[in-house]
Amino acid sequence: MPAIASWISKQPGRCGGRACVRDSRITVWGIVAYRRLGASDADILAAIQGLTPADLEAAFEYAA
Repeated sequence: MPAIASWISKQPGRCGGRACVRDSRITVWGIVAYRRLGASDADILAAIQGLTPADLEAAFEYAA
């Protein structure tokens, strides 16, 4: 879990303190919402600029 903890971060002044991937403004819960709506990993990567497969893996592990 240490790798995920360093990959996912929360800051009070960024996205309302929600968990974000790396130091971006891409929220874990936004990524999870795409998945719940039926988007594939490829769809999510195409929709969110700068996101990597490793980012998806960390976000899904964090959400679990």
